[in-house]
Amino acid sequence: MFTNSSVSRRYFFYFALSGLVGAGTLAAGKQIYSNRKPREHWLDNPKRDFKVLGQASLKQRAAAKRLIYGGCSSYDYLFTDPSFATNFAQECGIVVVDTDLKWDSLRPAPDRCERSHCC
Repeated sequence: MFTNSSVSRRYFFYFALSGLVGAGTLAAGKQIYSNRKPREHWLDNPKRDFKVLGQASLKQRAAAKRLIYGGCSSYDYLFTDPSFATNFAQECGIVVVDTDLKWDSLRPAPDRCERSHCC
């Protein structure tokens, strides 16, 4: 079968050694991650107070807690729907570009570059 038995023994040794290293890594990772607390305890924090009082906007409520509230939207929604744009400006303190700066939007074809909605 094998003409040189030392080669087959060497490969068997490497294979067995890599299996032991992999098993040890999995066992160590399981021990590390099994000792962590679940994240649900963050939601049960009694010090968090999110009562809704009054007619304040989300931006004002976040500012009262020293946070910035924002959202993402695209050019089409903000500039074609005035009521959406007005409500977005009232409720959000920051806007993040949705998909307008993705590669497919900027370069729809290999020979065409579209930047009119970004500027």
